[in-house]
Amino acid sequence: AAGSVSPFAPLGERELEPWLQQPLQDLGVDESAIGSGSRTQRSGASIGEVVQAASEKYDLNMEFWGKYTDIPSMALAAEKDDILQIIENFALIRRKHVYLFQRLKATVLRSLDDWSAPDLAGVCHAWAQLGFLHEDLCVAMADRVSTTAQNCTTQELVWLLDAYASARCSVESVSDALVMQTLIRMDEFTLSQLCHHASSFARLNLRHEGIFCAIAERFVAQAATTAAEGAISPSSSRVSLPLCARDITLAAYSFAKLGFHAQGFFDIIAARSLEVMRDFTARDLQMLTVALVRARHLDGELLHGISVQAQRRMAQFNSESLVLMLRGMACFVAAKHEPLFTRAIAQLPRAIPTFRPVDVTMLLSAFAAVQVHSAALFDVVTPVILEKAPLFTPADWLSALRSYAALGRKDALFLSALVLHLQAPKLSLHELCMAIVACSK
Repeated sequence: AAGSVSPFAPLGERELEPWLQQPLQDLGVDESAIGSGSRTQRSGASIGEVVQAASEKYDLNMEFWGKYTDIPSMALAAEKDDILQIIENFALIRRKHVYLFQRLKATVLRSLDDWSAPDLAGVCHAWAQLGFLHEDLCVAMADRVSTTAQNCTTQELVWLLDAYASARCSVESVSDALVMQTLIRMDEFTLSQLCHHASSFARLNLRHEGIFCAIAERFVAQAATTAAEGAISPSSSRVSLPLCARDITLAAYSFAKLGFHAQGFFDIIAARSLEVMRDFTARDLQMLTVALVRARHLDGELLHGISVQAQRRMAQFNSESLVLMLRGMACFVAAKHEPLFTRAIAQLPRAIPTFRPVDVTMLLSAFAAVQVHSAALFDVVTPVILEKAPLFTPADWLSALRSYAALGRKDALFLSALVLHLQAPKLSLHELCMAIVACSK
């Protein structure tokens, strides 16, 4: 009818006015519920859910968890002791709560003058464990750390440097303060703490000769003391030190990465490694092997132990660590590693789909270096090369060609892909000569 309003036409102000003036209760809406959904979504799981999930794995401090009704009220904590207690208890149950931690970090940043280096060490250690440590906090707290570092215990000094290393944040004033306190109190550190401390220096690429020489001296002195006290049997030349497999890995890799290759230090590392060999993880074995290569430390007994343990752990290697492990072992050509390489071939179908071209070429060069011939290797590798051929650079093709030639493998499929994808004009004269020599084989 003329003048009627379509039910699908938009309403104007005159039509909306009666609806806007009605109370929400008359429209069936609970005012208290408005915004609570978004607030609950931001704050994540409730305290009850957190406690219930954690109680199955951890012993909880119910006195602490009973103090708060919900996560938003916990996020309002303003006192330093309360914030520390909250963060430490979440770290104990291995629970990361982004909304809560963001609010607490903002509170810490607003009140940094009330915090000292020991307090900040506890916060950073907990957040580093939970993957919540960020560079902005490390930069903001630098002044407080550098001026109050003398109040830290040795463990807190380790935690602070680890925090900056985990965030890959290097602040000169902090580094100087922590280095000074480390040198002053070197004798107070345990060997395990020094191993983790060395790892932080390595991750930050801080090559401080005084620190590493002092750590090496501590190792040598502790080994001599242990031997004098009769901690080892007269028939054994091994030195027993209170170091776990992870400690040894961190120490060896840190010294090797920064170029400190003291023979006496690596002799002690090798001796202790043999005692705890069965405790090394796949990642530890790879890092230890790379460290031995960089330090040029050839120890036949240790390399044999690493090879045997790596065969036991073979299924635990990811693609990157497997390649680095084999390349490292291949550097010690004098040692016999054929069982390790043979075992690695069995794992290739699982690992090789994630290989990059450089991983493939490094794998082939490792097998070529130790001259382990296996048709099964090429049955796995050649199809992967054909699949990823467009991603190979001229250097990758040249490296793969030389490995095929060194292993005496004439593979028509590989050579056809090489001819199709290798761009000879991009090779230098020297590289072109190496390609010709490899093809002639």
